Amino acid sequence: MVFLLDNDRVQEDLSTNLARIFGSPNRDRYWTIFEALRAELGYAHYLAVLKPYQSEETSGGMNDPRLLLMSSCLVNHPFADRLS
Repeated sequence: MVFLLDNDRVQEDLSTNLARIFGSPNRDRYWTIFEALRAELGYAHYLAVLKPYQSEETSGGMNDPRLLLMSSCLVNHPFADRLS
């Protein structure tokens, strides 16, 4: 049996949560980096976005405590509920 992740629903879920917790500009920046990495890697890697995101000055860099919260949101996301 093969399961596929419904990326559209995952992205909807994450967009809602990222905007609610971090604001629309930070959500939009996350997705910009995500799309660039997806084009580079050839697959979606939700956590890989955090490394380039944290190095940007606009996000507060490595001292921004919200990065821990953002990684927690991603790690604890119910991906299994989005399998089809």
